[in-house]
Amino acid sequence: MSRTEAPASFSPSGFISAVWQLTWGKPVWTWQTVVVLLLLGLAVCGVAAHRWLSGPWPADDFIAEVLVPAYLGFLMPMVCLSSGAQVLGGAWEEGWLLWLLLRPVPRSAVYLIFLMAAVPWTLLMSLGGAIALASVAGDDALRATVSVLVAIALGSLAYLSLFVFFSVVFRRAALVSIAYVFVVENFIGYMPGLISRASISFYLRSLLAEAGWLIPNSIDTLFPFQATSGSVARGVLLGSIAVWTVLGAWLFARREYADPNL
Repeated sequence: MSRTEAPASFSPSGFISAVWQLTWGKPVWTWQTVVVLLLLGLAVCGVAAHRWLSGPWPADDFIAEVLVPAYLGFLMPMVCLSSGAQVLGGAWEEGWLLWLLLRPVPRSAVYLIFLMAAVPWTLLMSLGGAIALASVAGDDALRATVSVLVAIALGSLAYLSLFVFFSVVFRRAALVSIAYVFVVENFIGYMPGLISRASISFYLRSLLAEAGWLIPNSIDTLFPFQATSGSVARGVLLGSIAVWTVLGAWLFARREYADPNL
């Protein structure tokens, strides 16, 4: 087996470049990504079949029946999970995280660079998945989806920062993240009152309500949706991104990593 000689130290720009190159491929070529792509493909096929049978999907119906429950409630969190739970865990299991930690660079900087390197692929998948679903649903659905892409991007970053934080706290971060998606986002997130505000999806739905695509306090559901204001929703999402990032960097700087094969 060939041996690669590593430099004793890195300049800041050289370190960022090296970690970026190493990290970019890690969230992409994993079994989690394959599963997510298959799920997105099945969802696109389902939407295309509905259009073939019933014609183009009206924008309001597409938002209420597909984008919110299926995509924002399940597919988008799974997209963020596929890269967020793997970006640090995969590097640790493959052994090269330890090599990075031996370099003369603050650990918090290593964590931030890992997180930053996962952002482009996550946004590409999350925004691309929403556009793909809307494109096959019809022109009205596509225009409606494009109008809320900023909200989708904000929610994607919130999920990503949370799942990367989980990868620091838990050894089996993927399992914990899956449990979070099903229990918190798909159960607690639809409970009445203040309970639902513990979920990211609640604030995403509030942003869609501000844009006019959801009707708050609807009486035709078991638990009527009581949206918060758009400014509060954006503030909570941005604040959660900052909190999970700072906590993750702080814990990562203090956690000891050993050879996972030992």
